[in-house]
Amino acid sequence: MAYCTGGIRCEKATRWMLEKTQMKPGDEVYTLEGGIQAYLMWMEEEIQAGRKTPKDSLFKGKNFVFDARGSLGLDGVHDGGGMEREPVAKCHICSNPEDRLSKCRSKGCHLVLVVCEKCEEGDVRCCGNCAELDRASSIEGPRPICLCEMEREARLWGEEYFRKGRLKGNKQGSREEGIEIEIKTIV
Repeated sequence: MAYCTGGIRCEKATRWMLEKTQMKPGDEVYTLEGGIQAYLMWMEEEIQAGRKTPKDSLFKGKNFVFDARGSLGLDGVHDGGGMEREPVAKCHICSNPEDRLSKCRSKGCHLVLVVCEKCEEGDVRCCGNCAELDRASSIEGPRPICLCEMEREARLWGEEYFRKGRLKGNKQGSREEGIEIEIKTIV
C-alpha cells in the first residue's frame, strides 16, 4: 500500500502503477481525492462533530510534508478515553516511541529522522559516517552520501545503482563522464 499527499506526483505514480503493474483480475488501484491530508481534515471534522472517534481513523501516525509544517496527523488526537495516542514510530537515537521529525545535522545530509524532544537537544546524526564526513570537511566538490543512506538507496534501487558512483544531489558518476538523460513520458 502507498499513500501520498494528493499532488501531481501522486497522479503520475498512480498512472505508472496502472501501466507497469501486472494486474490480476479483480486488482484495483485506488486514489484518495485530495490525498491523505484531505482525509485527515475530513476525519477531524467528523471527530469534532461527534460522528467518529480517533479510533475510527484508518490512518495512524503522521504524514511527512515538504514544508515548514514537517509532519501532520490528526490534531490533538486522543484514543477516545482521554489518553493521547501512542506514536507509531521510534526515536532514531533512543528507540522510545515518538512521532516528532528532525533532520540529520551533518552538512549536506539533512536526512529526515524520527527524534524525541530529549534527543533533539544532542548532536542528531543519521549515522557515525555522517560525523566522519563532517570532520573531513576539506572534501572538494559534492559531498559523498553517508553509508546508511547508501544502504537505504541500495535496498530501494539495487546495488547496480551505486556502481556508477553516487554523489549527493542525485548526481551519478564523475563530472568527466558527462550526463546521461532518460526521458519517459507518462500520459
